[in-house]
Amino acid sequence: MKNMTKLMSVVLFLVALGFASCKNDNVIPTKSSTEDPTTPTTKMYTVSFNINGGTGIPTTLSIPKGAKLSSIPTPTKTDSGFQGWYTDAGTTTKFDPTQAINANTTLYAKWITFNITNISTTEIKIADMDSLQEEMIVPAIINGKQVVEIDSYSGFIGMNTITKKVTLPEGLKKIGDNTFLSFEALTSITIPASVTNIGKHAFGFCPKLTLVTINATSPPSLSASSIFDGADANFKIKVPADKVSDYQKAPNWSNLSNKIISQ
Repeated sequence: MKNMTKLMSVVLFLVALGFASCKNDNVIPTKSSTEDPTTPTTKMYTVSFNINGGTGIPTTLSIPKGAKLSSIPTPTKTDSGFQGWYTDAGTTTKFDPTQAINANTTLYAKWITFNITNISTTEIKIADMDSLQEEMIVPAIINGKQVVEIDSYSGFIGMNTITKKVTLPEGLKKIGDNTFLSFEALTSITIPASVTNIGKHAFGFCPKLTLVTINATSPPSLSASSIFDGADANFKIKVPADKVSDYQKAPNWSNLSNKIISQ
């Protein structure tokens, strides 16, 4: 009887062992954390800014592959106006901010330097530019002060066959006599709402000038109606929609009434 009991115990042990072995065969092993594949890291590129004597911004920026420079920093430079970022050291090819960054990239700042006259502690007027550019941007602020005037009989005078586009800043109050005289490649111009005075021949003898957009609700004072003498014969002056009559009746503007149309 004792031997039978031992035999039954052995049989039960073997059955249990076999069952446990079958269970273990169905267990799916898990990988240890050290066996997990490494998560790929985002490729980063460096955008370097050659500020060409300017200050006020970092000289490099790290950006993910394929990203775009949605906000490009603006540097400052004494007596100078920032003209934008370019992809070559000669600043002939303008950078396209919609372009994805897929390599280390260097951008070059372009400048125009002006002669500066202080009007007050907060305002300046500018004259002369050190070089002719296809596009000229007059900045709102130079040396921390508001640009309110482009000086009369400034160094802008003279035949200019290069500049096709001029951007004037809000805050500008006066465009002096002859300022853009003989800008022969200029085709259009927008005059900000802040401008209150325009000198004689300010845009004289610009034979390709076909459109002038003026945003001021009150007609700026004109030194003479000769402001646009020599422009394209079919040029037009666009003014705020409800101010056409005011412009057509204003001193010196009345001589240009057939050119004035609604925005």
